[in-house]
Amino acid sequence: MGAGQRPCVKPALAEMRWGHGFGADSGGVKTLIQTAADRVTEGRYADALEMLLPTMRRGKGDAAGAYLLGLSFVRLGRTPDALEWLKVAADYRPPQADALVEYGCALFDCGRWDEGVGQVRAAVEAFPNDARARVVLAKMLAQGGLFVPAMEQAMHAMQRAPQVAEPVSVFATCLAGLGYAEEASEWFARAVATDPNDLRTRANLCHALNAAGGTDPAEICRRHRELGAMMAERAPTGRPHTNSRDSRKRLRVGLLSPDFREHPVARFMLPLLRHASKHEVEFVAYSSLVRGDDTTSLVRDSVDAWRDVLGLDDAALADLIRRDGVDVLVDLAGHTGGTRLAVLASRPAPVQITYLGYANTTGLPGVDARLVDWVTDPAGTEAFATERLVRLDGCMVCFDPGACGPDEGGPVAPSPSASRGHVTFGSFNNATKTSGATLSLWAGVLKAVPGARLALKGKGLDEPTSRGVVQRRLAQAGIDPSRVEILVYRGGYGEHLRAYAEVDIALDTHPYSGTTTTCEALWMGVPVVTLTGRSHASRVSASVLKASGCGEWVTGSGEEYASRAAALAGDIAGLRALRAGLRERVRASSLCDAGRFAEGWTAALRGEWTRWCRAGGVHSPSHGDAGPERAACGGPDLSGQVGAGGAGLASAGAQGAR
Repeated sequence: MGAGQRPCVKPALAEMRWGHGFGADSGGVKTLIQTAADRVTEGRYADALEMLLPTMRRGKGDAAGAYLLGLSFVRLGRTPDALEWLKVAADYRPPQADALVEYGCALFDCGRWDEGVGQVRAAVEAFPNDARARVVLAKMLAQGGLFVPAMEQAMHAMQRAPQVAEPVSVFATCLAGLGYAEEASEWFARAVATDPNDLRTRANLCHALNAAGGTDPAEICRRHRELGAMMAERAPTGRPHTNSRDSRKRLRVGLLSPDFREHPVARFMLPLLRHASKHEVEFVAYSSLVRGDDTTSLVRDSVDAWRDVLGLDDAALADLIRRDGVDVLVDLAGHTGGTRLAVLASRPAPVQITYLGYANTTGLPGVDARLVDWVTDPAGTEAFATERLVRLDGCMVCFDPGACGPDEGGPVAPSPSASRGHVTFGSFNNATKTSGATLSLWAGVLKAVPGARLALKGKGLDEPTSRGVVQRRLAQAGIDPSRVEILVYRGGYGEHLRAYAEVDIALDTHPYSGTTTTCEALWMGVPVVTLTGRSHASRVSASVLKASGCGEWVTGSGEEYASRAAALAGDIAGLRALRAGLRERVRASSLCDAGRFAEGWTAALRGEWTRWCRAGGVHSPSHGDAGPERAACGGPDLSGQVGAGGAGLASAGAQGAR
């Protein structure tokens, strides 16, 4: 619930009713607070802070000043410093809805989740018609996996603010969290219709379409292009770059992300960062984290410079990137939560690339290239990207289970079928990916293997009301809920990996398949069956499997998916042998070769930089008209092998790093 993610259902500061605790204008304090309120309204939070802090520390101000001071700290990315001041504002009587909500958000952002939820609940109880309080409460509940209670609050907010898009968008987010990908897309589209100028809502729609079955890739691309064009229209005009146009110089690479924490993006980036410095590159990390953790420290120690940018607006962040002399700026979030993608619209760096964190095109004209591979994006898929597709040789990610610490899940556990007498299929993918198409695939597998069971683990699935909804969805798809076990979601990374001891065979989701979960399952000795499709999101698991030497589990139709899973389940002895040797097969594969991966990844960046230098500092069209481009590190030419599946991959089922 960081500053950039706070709900927009918010009254103007001028509408707040504070009782000032001083005379007509004791010492000019009232005037000072009104001036500070103007600064906050203008987004000049540092100015407001400088004006208010001395007076408030002397005890000369009141609750209104405390609120403005706390709000300024939050907007500048200094949420812990805001707590004492927002508490003063929240304790004011009669209570103010915004004060209660802001204090609750600050507590939540600082990891004090129960207290934060309690404060916002108090706001809802005191102000039942306040739509913003209900939206914030819905967001908090959804982040905790309490999707059904969150939907109830979102519905109340919709009734109270029917012309506002955000309650509709939150409702759609909850639908997605319960696996209703197709329905979520419809609700996000409704939110866009409510407020066509809300970029965050449009981004949510684009993200949801990646998981919705049956959506035409051309239509998804169109939606992304619309969003990117709107972002570009609102961006200030960029200035010419003064970077030295030396194609052989040491490259200064900026990494832009809100996810330098215990998150798949950080896990995939760490092995790359630890090897890339050998290839004449240096890294500057631009982190918009709300709260860091141990993984944050690991990333920070692996880069040459670190910038905390949560409190900077887009213009200030763009200026910082320019001043740092970044040659190549790499966006690692796309249209996911906390993104700062809009910064790239004003082109703060000569070369701008998107990679890893988002499973589709950005649609943004200022993004020159997107790093993918020849399986995720075979020749011909250029039509669905606004960026030039730069294909890495091999898989687009590198997996190192020990990247964030020594706990790699422990030894591979024996196949559970050995003691249970039946095979257990499983999926630990994010529940947002369990679309109707996915449930249809799983129903086909369970029908083909009558004695088998299905184990599921994902955010919110073990919460009673959400679990009831999921069980109804399973039954409607033809899956007997009595054959399904919901595993506990909580626990650290090691505990998460050890949960694969409950699974014999992993079933991938479709059309948005796994990346992290596919790697993890293989590492823990569990084969993964995937269905390839028409989108990048539906082909990343195929890329991971091929890179790990397990391409035989990549399928091209629902029938093949079910038959491949059934064949694995029908060979219990083979499953045991496979489980015993799969980790070593993966460890020895190119999927885990961080040195080779770093060489290819940095070569791809060098190739884009060289292109810019040779063009005399002029940016060529991002989406090349001359056909597929080869990355500097090479890659097979798959021209003429699209459609039924270049390189033997009929159509794929994978995802990005989420």
